Amino acid sequence: MKKLKIRTKITLLYLLFSVFLLSVLIPTVYTNVSHSLNQTLRARLQMSISGALTALDMVDGQLDLDPEDMDIPNGIALAVFETDGEMLYENTHWEWNAIPMTPDEVNTVTVNGRKWMTLCQDCEVRERELTITAVSSMGYVEESLNNLSIMLSFLMPVYLGASALGAFFLAKNAMRPIKDITQTALAIGDGDISTRIQGIDTRDEVGELAMTFNMMLDNVERSFKREAVYLRRVA
Repeated sequence: MKKLKIRTKITLLYLLFSVFLLSVLIPTVYTNVSHSLNQTLRARLQMSISGALTALDMVDGQLDLDPEDMDIPNGIALAVFETDGEMLYENTHWEWNAIPMTPDEVNTVTVNGRKWMTLCQDCEVRERELTITAVSSMGYVEESLNNLSIMLSFLMPVYLGASALGAFFLAKNAMRPIKDITQTALAIGDGDISTRIQGIDTRDEVGELAMTFNMMLDNVERSFKREAVYLRRVA
């Protein structure tokens, strides 16, 4: 590391910082997107249950549920059960016995190799204890997260490559004045004390260094001239 040029060190440090930043940012983005998708799916399930509750009514002493009165989002399977487990209504045939009946709790079950999100809610309609259960496939959530993973996996090396390239050119431009100062010092070492650092008009640390270096050279040149005049007079 000590033998590397400063611009290379700057590039490597910036690249390491970018890797660290991505290692924190990517899991955060993935977690937030996953949470948002799951919350949206849960809201759809809750909406379906609320629609069923609105449509439930007692007709001639029997509970009646008119599907036309319900607003169930597409892809939602819904069923209404008595407390003894007897089914009163279902909008589509599903393996309801695969669902853990835990009121007001979201569960994830796997049926036929697919993941499903379930939500159960206990309620009372006309003094009848009921359980309404809504189920939705998690295929959309899994597909969205998979697409997000692929996109992030593609963008990460692109971002790191662009960051490394940008850091290299920035460091190269930042170190260019140092190179000019080095060349000036070499020229002075060959005996040309009239050489000055040119083209550095920035007000940063490099500009201050160049200005100080030129002031030092002015003083050295004046000293040499005074010494030359003195030697001529003595001779």
